[in-house]
Amino acid sequence: PIPTLFAFLSQVLSADGSCQDAVARVNADRIAAGEAPTSPDTGAYCKARKRMPEEFPHALMTETANSMEEATPVHWLWKERHVKWMDGSTVIMADTQENQASYPQQGTQKEGVGFPIARLVAVFSAATGCVLDLAMGPYSGKGTGEHSLLRQLLHCFQAGDIAVGDAYYSAFFLLAIFKRLDVDAVLRADGKRRVDFRSGKRIGKKDHEVIWTKPQRPEWMDEERYREMPDHLVIRECSMSIDRPGFRAKKITLVTTLLDPKY
Repeated sequence: PIPTLFAFLSQVLSADGSCQDAVARVNADRIAAGEAPTSPDTGAYCKARKRMPEEFPHALMTETANSMEEATPVHWLWKERHVKWMDGSTVIMADTQENQASYPQQGTQKEGVGFPIARLVAVFSAATGCVLDLAMGPYSGKGTGEHSLLRQLLHCFQAGDIAVGDAYYSAFFLLAIFKRLDVDAVLRADGKRRVDFRSGKRIGKKDHEVIWTKPQRPEWMDEERYREMPDHLVIRECSMSIDRPGFRAKKITLVTTLLDPKY
């Protein structure tokens, strides 16, 4: 599987993108290593690529990324803490019956017209840029949202880490889960939540602490787990301006569990 994976990765990254080019690259490496070249026929490679289990590249990716994270020099970290980004996206897949069954197309499209769509969420290391792990599921349906997929990736976070994400992750229960893991979060403020810097405990200019109250139980959470969630969270909200030469200044509001003013 190692030569097959190497050939596949080289094919994806190649400007040519053909199976013939991938096999030629394998043979070039064999010749450079003093080994006899294999047949230039692409049939064996295509069959081997088809048989390669999905778990193999996934395991290789996570093992490599986590090994690099563990070996990260301290001066690459932020205040000696690991920062990990989380984000989601969607991908269009090959229009096969198997993919349509597992990853149906959008319901607004006529059958046979649209392509299968998968949703994925990944956790990245800010220090190395590597994907520590990712979760994938159908585009829509119960338990297929970004929050649901992210909960499958909580093993990527260790005590003392800092999780960074966009406004989509600015939710009470996700912050409560991170708090229980001893992980701090820095998130873009959700535009649906009103931020009033005249209230709460003032830390600085447009920087204060507020109390978030536990909302009603969501469908994905059972009664027992809901009772285990805290009734309140102390959250810091702050606003800042991002100035880039040649661009108009952009103001953003963040919510975070980093309550220490030194941050």
